[in-house]
Amino acid sequence: MYVYNDYWSSRKALLLYPAQNNFFEKDIDFDSIQGSNPHHSCALGKVSIFKEGTSQLDETIGTTIISKWLRLEPFKS
Repeated sequence: MYVYNDYWSSRKALLLYPAQNNFFEKDIDFDSIQGSNPHHSCALGKVSIFKEGTSQLDETIGTTIISKWLRLEPFKS
């Protein structure tokens, strides 16, 4: 995760795994390296990809992750 942050000049990264229940760990800060980019952090999340209470794929899971859990504006093309 540190390398992705460094390559993309990002300060935070989120690694997501599919799971039956949603779960997010708090950000974990990496130790700063003298003379490097600002401090990086990452988080781990487990996300159900199905509509609640069904075995049908949730086609809006990406928008839900971005807007509800990350509290960001969804990308509009």
